[in-house]
Amino acid sequence: MATDYLKVVFYLAALFNSGVILVSRGFSEKLGEVDPLFSSDGCKCIVLWGMAYASIANRYDVVPLASLVFALEKFFYAKHWIVWTKENDVNALIRKDPLTGLFFSAYGAGDAAFGIFFAYVALRFRQNMFNSIAYKIKSS
Repeated sequence: MATDYLKVVFYLAALFNSGVILVSRGFSEKLGEVDPLFSSDGCKCIVLWGMAYASIANRYDVVPLASLVFALEKFFYAKHWIVWTKENDVNALIRKDPLTGLFFSAYGAGDAAFGIFFAYVALRFRQNMFNSIAYKIKSS
């Protein structure tokens, strides 16, 4: 049986988002002090997005619009990261708090990569964007 690599990447994206639990030290306000986007509530929402990725890992081919939404969400975070890194001294943050600094130096690159992946999945299965599942079941 062949490995479904797209499914694996959906789970990796969920794991990537779940990593914010460790980096935020259990949803503390540590990251939010550096950037309000990553407040305790913001980090909880990031984990919820990860759960959404995992929830369609077995059915991504029939819900490409969800992948499109995921791509837009990831590109939002990547753009925010680019702007944030231009306005802040990441090296000083790394010296002050290595874990937080490493997070802020890298999260956007990961989000951009997953954004490209989700956009690819949406395009790859675009023929299913506006098909109803009921129609597919009737025609089977």
